[in-house]
Amino acid sequence: MTKTEEKMSTQSKLILFILILGNFLCLISETVMNVALPSIISDFHIRTSSAQWLTTGYMLVIGISVPVSAFLIQRFTLRQLFVTAMSFYLIGSFIGFITPWFSLLFVGRMIQALGTGIILPLVMSTMLTLVPVSKRGTVMGIFSVAILFAPAIGPVLSGLIIQYYSWQIIFLGLLIAAALIFLFALFKLSNVSETSRPTIHIPSVILSTIGFGGVVYGFSAAGEETGWSNPIVWLTLIIGVIALALFVRQQSKLNSPMINMKPFRSSVFSRSIFLMFLIMMIQFSMMLILPLYFQTAAGLSPLQTGFLMLPGGVTLALTAMVGGRLFDKIGFKPLLLTGLVLLTIILSLFTTISSGTSTRTAAILYA
Repeated sequence: MTKTEEKMSTQSKLILFILILGNFLCLISETVMNVALPSIISDFHIRTSSAQWLTTGYMLVIGISVPVSAFLIQRFTLRQLFVTAMSFYLIGSFIGFITPWFSLLFVGRMIQALGTGIILPLVMSTMLTLVPVSKRGTVMGIFSVAILFAPAIGPVLSGLIIQYYSWQIIFLGLLIAAALIFLFALFKLSNVSETSRPTIHIPSVILSTIGFGGVVYGFSAAGEETGWSNPIVWLTLIIGVIALALFVRQQSKLNSPMINMKPFRSSVFSRSIFLMFLIMMIQFSMMLILPLYFQTAAGLSPLQTGFLMLPGGVTLALTAMVGGRLFDKIGFKPLLLTGLVLLTIILSLFTTISSGTSTRTAAILYA
């Protein structure tokens, strides 16, 4: 590849900037409600297990919509999909801002998640199209800031807002930010790939929806009062796993699959995806559990909780950007081994946390 080919055009950089900006906002929404949950529980007089669905349900809809997005990316242009996704996000934010009922608030969150589920794979697909191979580590590091820092900064922002206003103002802020990105994309975003006319395979959509929905719902329901003793938990998990197995088998046989399974034949790719699954599961669990711990067990205010989550968010942003550059220079293995060793040590220390643990210790462990 020549030096000219290795350089990205100004137009490509603008496209990526808009997409990462939209991605950043959508990912903030994954955790921005975490600090607000105690206030929502109090306002609507609901249980914690019900309120946590504002976050878990958000992730559930993303999991269901991402496989379908693979079809949408082929069928529609980049501009059409991004503008449509941001429109869903705008509608969901508006509903969350004006709603007087928890059920309607939940619906608004799910509409937000639908937009997020379209944007996430859209950013990755476009990035692989525009970014030269030699620069992908660096660009992925920047993208990782959106993936990891945005959810980490969500509790900080919501803590500031709830301390002085109400949780409805969170949705107002998201609504304004989404409107600005929507207008920016409307005038500045251009298309980079050609569309085709793929046919959507309905059985695949049904299996992926049941599969991802069943697994996410099963694990989420396990966190409620009856826990793993609830037969519904095991039933939904089993149905979800079977549906995913059938989905994978079906995709392997189709000429135009929703998701191409051939990359999973590579052991490096399969192991990487599995590790990413575990690490993201740990990360988002911490982002949900710690705000509840700080406010319920430690008795801190939303503002204090937000600031205790901030060091972790800053650490994520810095290490993601440095890690991307190191990847281009030394490869993945040294980074992976170092990260896993550190993660294992810290998680072992987290097993000793209790109501008597100082908040400073918890914040440092998270960072």
